[in-house]
Amino acid sequence: GTSVHDAQSEDQASRRSADVDDEAPPSSDNSNLDLAAKFKAFSESRRASAATAICSSVPSAIAYLTKQFVRCGGETASNRCGGSFSCGGRAARIGFADALTEFLRLQASKGDFQLTEAVRPVLEMVGSSFEKQIMKAEKGGNSLSSEIDFFSTPSPNASPEKRMQTISGAFLSGRNPRAKSSADPSIGRLLASDVLRKGISENLSESLQLNVLLELTASCNLSIKSTVDGNNNSESPPLNRHEIQVALIEISHLVVALGEAGSSSLDDLLAMLDKCLSHSDHGVRYEAAIVHAAIAQAFPAVGRKFVLSSLNEIVANVDEIRGLASKAPAITSPTPKSRFRRSVEKPHGNSQSDQLMHSQCVLHGKALALSMLMHEFPHIMGGVNAAIVVKVFNVAEKLLHCQFDEALVQKNPTAACTCIRSGYCLLSGVLTMGTEAVIPHISSAFTFWQNSGMNVLPGVSKFSPTHDLLIVESLLASVVTFLKFCPDLLLAVPDALNRLTALLEKLFPLVSSGGKLDQEKNSTLGNARLSSAISSIMEAYSWLPPGSFPLSADRIFTFASNQIQELSESDILCSILDSLLSREDKLIEAHSVERAVSPGQIGGSVRLDTNISMRGSDILHHNEREATLHLLAWRKKFRMRHHDDEYHK
Repeated sequence: GTSVHDAQSEDQASRRSADVDDEAPPSSDNSNLDLAAKFKAFSESRRASAATAICSSVPSAIAYLTKQFVRCGGETASNRCGGSFSCGGRAARIGFADALTEFLRLQASKGDFQLTEAVRPVLEMVGSSFEKQIMKAEKGGNSLSSEIDFFSTPSPNASPEKRMQTISGAFLSGRNPRAKSSADPSIGRLLASDVLRKGISENLSESLQLNVLLELTASCNLSIKSTVDGNNNSESPPLNRHEIQVALIEISHLVVALGEAGSSSLDDLLAMLDKCLSHSDHGVRYEAAIVHAAIAQAFPAVGRKFVLSSLNEIVANVDEIRGLASKAPAITSPTPKSRFRRSVEKPHGNSQSDQLMHSQCVLHGKALALSMLMHEFPHIMGGVNAAIVVKVFNVAEKLLHCQFDEALVQKNPTAACTCIRSGYCLLSGVLTMGTEAVIPHISSAFTFWQNSGMNVLPGVSKFSPTHDLLIVESLLASVVTFLKFCPDLLLAVPDALNRLTALLEKLFPLVSSGGKLDQEKNSTLGNARLSSAISSIMEAYSWLPPGSFPLSADRIFTFASNQIQELSESDILCSILDSLLSREDKLIEAHSVERAVSPGQIGGSVRLDTNISMRGSDILHHNEREATLHLLAWRKKFRMRHHDDEYHK
């Protein structure tokens, strides 16, 4: 009874104390803290329940990851919550892409979900929301007009600003400007194509891969048609420029993987590619040209037929450009920049200007596709066709002659540069076909180089330094292509070494410090082209026999040493690093699947190496990829790796 009485007394005392507390003035700090804690708990529980509800099915989970991929933003749109150690939204997007790839692989192993249904949702990684982010970032930068610089950037409004970053800077540095990077479009397309290939296509049977090929071809065809006509009759929205590029990347992979099994889709595919080669976006034209090269691997006859028909179209297109350039208004100054957030009225286009731009797109796309096909002919059934080589040299001569057309140069120098660069693109492509194909026409190639080289010298050139740099870059790229694929002709052909040395000694002062073209380094785009030209001329000199240029050897050595020192101080890796390291020092010996020569070079280490590269590397635009297109080793038998004193083919 005593214990019960004591318990009742304590209960009454506690009730009295609670009544007193209720009568006391409330503490505002404690109430605010309690309210914030309750709101935080409610928000977290609501967010968790929302995410759980969204991922209730496989399609909804794919849509959720795709949406998060876009919402996290790229380097120009993300919130750098990590402070000085944050590398923007690039790393977050890489993580979401990896998660989506692994999720699709798990669904493939389970077998209860059709991966073909995930193709369109994966393309939404670079869909309309992604396009809005990119367009917003591009409008905020120093955009270039596509009419002024046809080879400027992947899109007409793209900012030329690029981010200089190293691998260490990607993880430890926060000095990189977040609003001055144009890597977001390229990173997004790269990750989306990687998910589409590794998460979907590689896990499908041959019949389902063929269905994906047909679906992507039809989507691209309808999208381009709706863009031209201005109406969309399909239920799904048309693909934008980024989605079309991702689709073309996957189409090239599927064409090679399917081989002759994809013959049923060939007619629709060729019709679609013909439209893509005349697309206004540089990236779409570039990826369409790669698809043509992939088709030639599986269908050599189709590739040769395309080359012959395209050469005739190029000849007719050059005449059309000359006629339209004489009627269209002259382009002499860039589009004015907006100031104080005020919009600037753009000059109204007319039908002739639009038609001239379309003709340049067709010319560039056809020439780019033909040059890529030249890489394939020596390695496919039938080999090199001598008639095609003769016709390519004739068409290249017609294109390069535009450099001396004073009426075209004065009226529209950009159109003239388009023709000249297309001519050197064809020349570089045919030079990759080897010594036997080139030796009957080697005198013509030297004539092209000598005439163009003399015409860009100070006091002789009719172009501005910007346009001269366009010509010099493509000229030097063709010279290096000749030295790389036909080095025997340098000594076998009489006077070839002397003529080539004289050409390089005339061009070297133009790109060196204080030269005519050195002023172009003040602009980001001009600096990229100048760096490409300098790299080409250094590469050309390295191919020449020792002692063949004694008069300029000291200047070249000093210039090259300064370049190496300057780039090394900027933490840019040197290309000779691989030859300086021994096998024991190569801790991560990772390679892409196409370049792997042993099982240890693929797998998890490759994924790690790829992620590090994407997080810390700068991104090449399509015009920069095009500058080095003909210098790449396209076949495994041309790739040789040096380990100590052994060569492996």
